[in-house]
Amino acid sequence: MTIQCISISFSVPSVSKPGGLQAWKGSKHKDWQLLRLRAKACDKLQLTSAHWVGDRNTCLFKIWSKISTHTIRSSVLVSAKKDAERFHHHSENEVHVRPEIHGRKTRPGRPEPASPPDHILFQGFNWESHSKHSWYTDLKGKVCDLAIAGITDVWLPPPSQSVDKQGYLPSQLYNLDQSFYGNETELKDLIDELHEHGICCIADIVINHRSGWRQDSAGHWNIFEGGTPDKRLDWGPWAVVDNDIYDSGGKGHHDSGESYGAAPDLDHTSKQVQDELTDWLNWLKAEIGFDGWRFDFVKGYAPTYTQLYCERTNPTFAVGELWTSLSYVNGRLAGNQNFHRQQLCDWIDGTNACSCAFDFTTKGILQAALQGEHWRLRDDHGKPSGLIGWYPQKAVTFVDNHDTGSTQRHWNFPDEKVLLGYVYIITHPGMPCVRDICAPTIKMKHMHLF
Repeated sequence: MTIQCISISFSVPSVSKPGGLQAWKGSKHKDWQLLRLRAKACDKLQLTSAHWVGDRNTCLFKIWSKISTHTIRSSVLVSAKKDAERFHHHSENEVHVRPEIHGRKTRPGRPEPASPPDHILFQGFNWESHSKHSWYTDLKGKVCDLAIAGITDVWLPPPSQSVDKQGYLPSQLYNLDQSFYGNETELKDLIDELHEHGICCIADIVINHRSGWRQDSAGHWNIFEGGTPDKRLDWGPWAVVDNDIYDSGGKGHHDSGESYGAAPDLDHTSKQVQDELTDWLNWLKAEIGFDGWRFDFVKGYAPTYTQLYCERTNPTFAVGELWTSLSYVNGRLAGNQNFHRQQLCDWIDGTNACSCAFDFTTKGILQAALQGEHWRLRDDHGKPSGLIGWYPQKAVTFVDNHDTGSTQRHWNFPDEKVLLGYVYIITHPGMPCVRDICAPTIKMKHMHLF
């Protein structure tokens, strides 16, 4: 069988020089921007399954060798020149400042966000990163390498004080000094370093639920404190849905999504909840320096509220985690996953396209396909079988994240196929999210951040 692939452009022209595979492996310019598909391009290549056999370098070289026409080569060089100019611009230490607005002091100006097809998102933590204090400071030392690799956006962990060490049971949302990843000053320093290198910062936003600060008279954990001297985000049971399976004693409206179970679900129909969460998000932008959002557990509340928060805060990039089960037949992944990717499309449409979505459909199909079932990679119409086949401009592809992989391994990609998984997502439509720095760049070859 063949796998259809659309024309591709490379970041740098050096890989077109003669020298074969060894020269390709030795190139100092390879990065995550290499072999990025331009989703608007027309089909040019007919790639067989043989092009996906071998390690990452071998696969990329085979695909590069397939490109032979003068037209495509020329477009590669043009794109390479533009990317090189963009990188050179960021490497000249041209820091623009915006005094008395960004964090109440002069700090580096915000970088120009990447255009939608060119986003390369990096997950800047895993499930155990909290144990390395300060994680913010540790990651700051690797920012230059991320920039060289072509990363455009870094997804950072939940920043607030939380009942759990990972940050996914937040309580005092304004309190950034009691995060297990580091304190507020260290977080700002990391964000400034990323901005100086032209990288945008994406905050992990956990607002489906919230851990109570203390109990009410009936023993329910539904009294909240915001972490400030004033009353911001100081809420009571009125801010919690009244049908929460957590038994939180909530007195708000019915939940507009699934119940989380580990903490009280917030009532997003409440105007005060909407307004004060909006204020907090805008504070994260203006005071702390974040640029965009990754919304956690978005199946817990209606997508119209994600739209509301995006429209009120104007993030440079937003993506939601809608993790639902794929279809299985007798314990085996079904061949047709249209229902699953339709759920993702419906959620994106529910946000009025204000947010992208992680392409869980492609992840599930890809990790099954690379076990010798390549037929799964195309649907009945010859398009990719995941969200990238229907809604590529809003699909964020990934191989693993802190939940599916890391030490949790709830749904991990086969270890021996991870590099091939990366080859696939960086050569297909959608915006790839990477979490392992194994791209063979000059300073990052075979290096893992965690």
